[in-house]
Amino acid sequence: MTIKKLIILVVGVVLTIVLIPLGFASANTESSIPEEVTAQAILANSETFELSGDIRGDIETRAALGLNADVEYVLKLRESSENVGNERFGIPLTLAELTEIEGRFAFAAAAREEVLPFVEGLPTFAGAYFDHQVDGELVILLTAVDDATRDKIFALAPAGRPTRVELVEYTQIQLREAIPTVWKTWTDAGGPKIYAIAADTPMNAIRIDVDIANLEEAAKLVNKVSDTIDIPLFVATGVQITETACTDREHCTNPMRGGIVIRRGSTSGTRCTMGFHIQVGSDEQFVTAGHCGYSGSNYWYHQGYGYVGNEKKTQYYNTGRDIMTVQIPDTQDSSILYSSSVALSTTWDPYIGEGICASRGVSSTSWKCGVVQDDYLSWFSPICGCMIYGADSSIPGVGGDSGSPIVDAYSQYIAVGIMNSSAGHFAIVDDALAAWGYQLRQ
Repeated sequence: MTIKKLIILVVGVVLTIVLIPLGFASANTESSIPEEVTAQAILANSETFELSGDIRGDIETRAALGLNADVEYVLKLRESSENVGNERFGIPLTLAELTEIEGRFAFAAAAREEVLPFVEGLPTFAGAYFDHQVDGELVILLTAVDDATRDKIFALAPAGRPTRVELVEYTQIQLREAIPTVWKTWTDAGGPKIYAIAADTPMNAIRIDVDIANLEEAAKLVNKVSDTIDIPLFVATGVQITETACTDREHCTNPMRGGIVIRRGSTSGTRCTMGFHIQVGSDEQFVTAGHCGYSGSNYWYHQGYGYVGNEKKTQYYNTGRDIMTVQIPDTQDSSILYSSSVALSTTWDPYIGEGICASRGVSSTSWKCGVVQDDYLSWFSPICGCMIYGADSSIPGVGGDSGSPIVDAYSQYIAVGIMNSSAGHFAIVDDALAAWGYQLRQ
């Protein structure tokens, strides 16, 4: 379950789900199948719920990292000389916290080298995540495991922090493929408005996010829908997203960089943000949020350069990913992001607990880091009236930040996502490029 929901409210419905036990300290371990339990209510922190922008993002990120997320404490730390985290990650951290988080992110980067690619290929793979409530250890979920597979997992796992194997009931594919059915069944049953539906990896269940005022009504329906799809569901409070397309990175050229401001229709048009530069055969293009070009002009400009190019392809309303491609002059292409000096070279699917950073085009602080909170969820886009699939983070956005490129916080050469909303939702760039047959500019 995402920290965004943990600090708000999970409805107390009678529901069977598998909870992931905590508490392993120092060695690679394997637990037995966890006991089934009933979901419990977690009361809302109304003060946190009312926060917005970077302050809320800092609260969510620190909570997701298992750090002190008390609102008063974080507000004081933001202005304190003890805050040394802003330059590195754009979030308030003490020196001890910064050292600890850098160690966790280094461990996550090492896990990507061998053990995660191996378990992703297993037919019993049910997901994986980094558990920051237990110092960033790696948790691998499988529906079954034999001794040989278990031994290989622990042999491939990096040193430095524990790796844990948990046995659960549903594979990652089963959870993700159930999401469209949940949307339809919920709608057919007349359920309250849904903000998002996630394949909640740690809970091995489907999570339905609704408005706090609709929790009681949603709780009455959740068991009925769960019986229909034969996969456990639970409801949680969500937030209404604002797609951040409409509302200095205006003079960055020769070459342009991902993370700068682009404008629609003219140099004074509405703003979005240039994402990663990509290669389409021998042609150079860039990606941005698909909803930025949904209607009206699809010619894009930059104040410091002038006309950049027109939209080429989109996956926004026809394939459910909020991402599109735009032409760019070959002389202006780059593998470097605004506010970063690391050249991009590859892509990677997100994992819950992974540290990520965004180069935001319009927010006052360009470089902002956070964590992945959901590695696969869907939401309804009011712009196209269609369902969108992607992931979620603790990085907030403002109007115009849509399209901002998101990279891994530790290995900043790895492209992860394209920002879609104020709530931190993002398109998974690896999936989108694979669907097109395109590749990252290198």
